[in-house]
Amino acid sequence: MDQAGIAASEATEKLRIAQEMAVTADRITSDERVRVLEIARPRALEEAEIAARRVLELDAENLVALSTMASVLAEKGDIEEAARHKALLMSADPESEEARAVADLDLEMPGPADGPPTDGSEAEDV
Repeated sequence: MDQAGIAASEATEKLRIAQEMAVTADRITSDERVRVLEIARPRALEEAEIAARRVLELDAENLVALSTMASVLAEKGDIEEAARHKALLMSADPESEEARAVADLDLEMPGPADGPPTDGSEAEDV
């Protein structure tokens, strides 16, 4: 296995650990849950992102790294970048196992919660 392949495996494992932390948090006491969800899990996601970026520096078309980046960024709430990585993955090999893994990621941009009126009218001054 080449250097990019090894690094991609490392990134995927870090993402798996972060995802497992979210599942495990439901089974532990509230103090431990806070520690896992507010400290350990974000750190694990960050480590997975760093590892995946390192792979993409070596091999910009590495399917495992593209999949990992799409998943990590989606979990971190960076929908635009997650969608970009998903699109790169889908264009590289839409039939791959990695593409199937991210195919169901919901990467729709949320609409404005309290934005200006969309019918072209001005908001009334109160």
